[in-house]
Amino acid sequence: MKLAEQLLLDLSNPDLRENALLELSKEILSIYHVLSPPNLTPAQSNSVRNALALLQHVASHPGTRMSFLNASKTIDCVGAVVELVA
Repeated sequence: MKLAEQLLLDLSNPDLRENALLELSKEILSIYHVLSPPNLTPAQSNSVRNALALLQHVASHPGTRMSFLNASKTIDCVGAVVELVA
């Protein structure tokens, strides 16, 4: 995964935003195989927690909310997460 600082910069650039969101989504999805049985390391937990917090911030910020919702790759990843959790 890209460095967190670079992802933050990418999120502020409309040309790179969708890919940054995809990278964050991949980070979140990458840990699902270790959830059952629970084998998540503290480092993995921290990384995913940070990615989820950043995605939540992007989704709730007025300046990025619509771009987040319109990012087709992000919506596909969110759909995959919902299927995995359901």
